[in-house]
Amino acid sequence: LLLLPLAAPWQDLNSASFDAHVGGRWHALVEFHAPWCEACKSFSPELEAAAAQLRKERKDLRVFRVDGEAEAELRRRFQILEAPGLLLLPAGKLSDAEAAIRFDGALDRGAVLEWARQTLQRWPKAAKAPTMRQSPPREKPAASLPTTASSSSTRPASSATPPLPTLPPLPPLPPSPPPNVE
Repeated sequence: LLLLPLAAPWQDLNSASFDAHVGGRWHALVEFHAPWCEACKSFSPELEAAAAQLRKERKDLRVFRVDGEAEAELRRRFQILEAPGLLLLPAGKLSDAEAAIRFDGALDRGAVLEWARQTLQRWPKAAKAPTMRQSPPREKPAASLPTTASSSSTRPASSATPPLPTLPPLPPLPPSPPPNVE
């Protein structure tokens, strides 16, 4: 009997791989984290358990992580102001801040499950999950990242949850090139 290790419940993405995986044929749960973030580290087991449960319930859901510190452009694009940040993005839509549904609940499995189930219930089932023969090749993550997880945006402060650190300010965007007028 050969025992294989369980695959991580998420795949790490970066700016180069994000659009190839998010907004296509699967709904996406995306966590923005920071390696130094203590709230991200303590939330990781809760998010991992919630993600595993959601994947059992919805075969059309994929779970991804983004290192928000290393991927400032993705942070800016999705208006992630603090770590952890958690988004749901629907299948078949452009992956941008307007399409994203932001999590702003407590950093625990129950709150994530309730939020994700309510959101996914409003969305149609995505493309039929591929069989083993139809599976696309898995892309290797660009870099090995520490195992953490996260949630997002504005959460009510609670005595059990320490205040969340904010990520460093984003650098300004470069000016847009002048329009090409002939």
